Amino acid sequence: MRAHTLMSTVLATVTLTAQQRISLARPEGGGSPVERAITDLAQAPRRAPAMAQLFAIGEPAVGPLVGVVARAGADTPFALQVLGALAGDARAAVPQLQRLTAAGGHPFAAAIELTIAAIGERDSVLVADFSADVVIEFAPDGRELRRVGYAGIWGVQPLADDRLLVTSANGHIAEIDWQGHESWRLDTPGSPLTARRLLDGRTVVACWRGNCVLVLDAARQQIARIEGLDAADVEPGWDGNLWITSYSDQRLVELAPDGRILSSQKLAATPMDVDLLPNGNRLLAFDRARKLIEFDPAGVEVASSVVEQEPEAVHRLRDGRMAIGWATGAQLRDADGKVLFRYDSGQCSEVIARLQPAARATGGENRDRR
Repeated sequence: MRAHTLMSTVLATVTLTAQQRISLARPEGGGSPVERAITDLAQAPRRAPAMAQLFAIGEPAVGPLVGVVARAGADTPFALQVLGALAGDARAAVPQLQRLTAAGGHPFAAAIELTIAAIGERDSVLVADFSADVVIEFAPDGRELRRVGYAGIWGVQPLADDRLLVTSANGHIAEIDWQGHESWRLDTPGSPLTARRLLDGRTVVACWRGNCVLVLDAARQQIARIEGLDAADVEPGWDGNLWITSYSDQRLVELAPDGRILSSQKLAATPMDVDLLPNGNRLLAFDRARKLIEFDPAGVEVASSVVEQEPEAVHRLRDGRMAIGWATGAQLRDADGKVLFRYDSGQCSEVIARLQPAARATGGENRDRR
């Protein structure tokens, strides 16, 4: 997202999408919106709205969020969650976070390292190519930076120490390095499509065709199994709840941390992926319908687009750029839909864009990668 500088004595605005804006005027009661939201992180009843607001504000919130992490209080994990969700928009925080871990003794060191991995230390787009059994890291212009092979690869998440959490349709999850060496492997029900490492060390696994969601503790021991969900994707919310796309029964499900179903939205098609947006909406990829649909928090459709292939994954950045993985490869597009680069292959199942707001694909013509 391109954000204007937040000044203490003037109004500022932050671009959320090409059409939506948020005011940063000082509210009554003193303090800027960032200051007020930072204060609210320490207050449980106000925490989730504060996190959502900081995520919506974007870059101007990064410095204050790092300040919360440096103080190492009870609100640190929530500041880290927002920084990780900001990804490339929080790139300026990486050197400061690295200094905090290098100094030693920080009580949330492991969570900081996971956050650095989520932000990324350079601009890149990760693509999991299921058809070719490979994860590829691309530069913003489509140049291949590196790749690693892994059989049955479907989902991927960057971890600390330049490692990857991967899911394999062969029936397991694992942690690997960029040479493909496993540090551990765990069998799961069905074909796991998505695994998410949370800041508290838990791992949540969407077990497609296993008809369940697994929650593992930091030692990879199962602490919960939620049945009845043909889960394709899982996305953590600000309040600690989890958003699940349940594929065959066509639902978007909200789970409480203890596994209770809090809400269930019936959908018109099979959902593969859910992406939480800075404006509070949710962007879903529907593979068979070949659609991307945005829903507001009440579940009302506010925008939709038809795409030419079956989308497996979507990641829309704050400035409108969008990475899509689908039946014949992956693409990075600008806010107007122009293809910045494309990777032509088979079924690409995961895309993760860690790009700074100012980063743009370079090199003139769009690039084709095969």
